[in-house]
Amino acid sequence: MAVAASIRRRIFQLVASPFSGSVQSPPGRDVGSAPQELLIHETASNAMIVRKAGHNDAEGICRVQSAAIRQLCASHYSPAEIEAWAGPVEPNWYRNVIGIRELFVAVEGETIIGFAQLNLDTAEVDAIYVHPAAARRGVGSALLRRLEDVARQHDLASLHVAASLNSVPFYKSSGFHGQRHTKFPILPGVEIASLVMEKALEPHEKAASNSDERSCCQGYT
Repeated sequence: MAVAASIRRRIFQLVASPFSGSVQSPPGRDVGSAPQELLIHETASNAMIVRKAGHNDAEGICRVQSAAIRQLCASHYSPAEIEAWAGPVEPNWYRNVIGIRELFVAVEGETIIGFAQLNLDTAEVDAIYVHPAAARRGVGSALLRRLEDVARQHDLASLHVAASLNSVPFYKSSGFHGQRHTKFPILPGVEIASLVMEKALEPHEKAASNSDERSCCQGYT
């Protein structure tokens, strides 16, 4: 659909992984609806959950996307590229795409701290974004596992992603392998360097067994 294609051009792969490090926000205007700080209160009843996104989640999704781009990508992209990437983010893009794509949010209490999007038609991970305030806590890994589970349920044998350069270590640690470097169009005349990566999916039963073994040996990541 034309709406989905327009949204797809605005979405680019990013995950706040243990490899990303702490990066200062690049200069440029801040989006008023996308504050740089996110208050998350740690309580026993505030455990993170991953669920399907609804239309009321659109603004929270945009806050996560804008903050993640501005704070985690400056080490790999120029201020102009960051502004082109983060500046146009609008909630209506996600309101329009909910129902067209497999879109999930990671929520702590009532706060969205990350989201992920999967295109089942192309077997592509459209996006994984985690708010910088929730980085290094396994949010991106949990979101990716949910996308992989959905992909297996639809009998997909593999997934691919156009990974931003700062997210490449995360995807490598999650079993993706680099295929080729490419440029991702953000706005007319602005392209972002990325790495196309692919991962073969294990059958659902074997993947579940491996996940149980990892949780026993390593804990939640």
